[in-house]
Amino acid sequence: MSSTRPRLLFLRGCDERTLHYFCVSSVEPLLGWLSCHFDTTVVDEECVRPADLIARFNPELVLMLSTEGGLLTNLGLDRPGTNPFGSVPLAALTLMDADSPAKIQLFADMEKFGVEVLFAMDNTFVDLAPGWEKQIVFCPWFLNRTHEPDPCGEKVYPIGLFGQGFEEQADMLNYPWRLRLAKLLRRRYPVLSVPTPNPIHAPHDIVGEKYARWLNRTKIALSCGGRRHVFVKKMLEIPASMTCLATEDIPVLHVLGYRDMENCVFLDDTNYAEKLDALLGDDDLLARITRAGYEHVAANHTPEKRDVLLRWFEARREGHGFGSSESAGLEMTPFANAVREAIEVLMAGGDIEQARATLEAESHAYPRAHEPRFGLALYHLRQGDPQAAIDVLAKGFRISMKVGVRQPDPALWGLYILAHLALGAEASARFLCELFPELRHPFMTSVRVRLGVAEPDIDVSGAKTIVPAPPEFSELEYEDLAGNLIQLNRRC
Repeated sequence: MSSTRPRLLFLRGCDERTLHYFCVSSVEPLLGWLSCHFDTTVVDEECVRPADLIARFNPELVLMLSTEGGLLTNLGLDRPGTNPFGSVPLAALTLMDADSPAKIQLFADMEKFGVEVLFAMDNTFVDLAPGWEKQIVFCPWFLNRTHEPDPCGEKVYPIGLFGQGFEEQADMLNYPWRLRLAKLLRRRYPVLSVPTPNPIHAPHDIVGEKYARWLNRTKIALSCGGRRHVFVKKMLEIPASMTCLATEDIPVLHVLGYRDMENCVFLDDTNYAEKLDALLGDDDLLARITRAGYEHVAANHTPEKRDVLLRWFEARREGHGFGSSESAGLEMTPFANAVREAIEVLMAGGDIEQARATLEAESHAYPRAHEPRFGLALYHLRQGDPQAAIDVLAKGFRISMKVGVRQPDPALWGLYILAHLALGAEASARFLCELFPELRHPFMTSVRVRLGVAEPDIDVSGAKTIVPAPPEFSELEYEDLAGNLIQLNRRC
């Protein structure tokens, strides 16, 4: 059988430093999934030479993994920016959240290694990486085989709350639906709470098969996609454990076949009591919806069914264009839409105070995300406060360094330099400008022009940034923006 499947070299790069919980729940299942569609060889070493790998394994496709950081960084590169595996296509798979600051390093590595396509488990990656949207394919999570229902399992708990976001904590503001519903449910029903394992705050080993058994003991379990409306593994794990999924009504669930009161139940603040009372008071109705949810997942979301990587490979091999059915019909998520609209107001003009309030709210909910910080720095510069702009961006850069980011996003760095220039710290601005000569973007070009710093011999056409700037912004408009911000601060 293996001879009929394409040969895949999977550069996983995980080692003992990876959290056990994350390895068991997210990384280990990948090999079983890939092996359904490819003759897969796994390489975990980081120091490898592409030529040696090609000679040893003769792959037809190379897939690099990114968990919470960039790609494997110790590949021997002759020419950065070109595929080190030559004619063998190179793809990447990321498990990170789209709001993670580590995606800056991921995209820098993609450019360095000449990666053709990024498969993202987070459906909001396209929204939060507009420069790379044509290279990103949504690859939804699939069913992990450990989540099979226990035929002897007794349903002990009416409601189960599994994972993070159900306890009222300052750093859980990105789960507003979970927080609201958990408060309401605890007042009305007996509830089982199992938080995500944490070595300090919640040390336990309820992962993998143990976690599946606990799920199986609840009649109804809650999950949601957070403030960003993400499709998460629990939306598969709950129905696969023969437990009824109760969740928020978000667009990605409709795209992936979830239907209210047919194979799951959509809850909000106004209907939770009516719907849950009906389900808990009618065993036949609950059993029918639970069974339909189990069958939906078993029929549509198994590793065998999740063939998007294979379909992309075959389309590329045959010279056809690729359109992902998983991405069709997805709408821009509230977080991305709010941030993008606020930044467009600040760049092009409008109600900047409303834009500021929006960006502060999103930054408070997602303190690691860089996109709101860019907008807030723009606001401070428009208000003539370059020091505040420097502070908000510097905090983001410190967060990035903690997760291994080795070079900044070019638009963020350009604005940071511009803020120093607006402050009158020209020597600091010049030093910062020369610190990363490899950064290319029209905004960096405009900043270099302002400082009289020679532009490196790099082509800025097609340059990308994570910042959701207006797509029609040209190099001249970036130059005008830089000039306007400098003039505003000089008048202040």
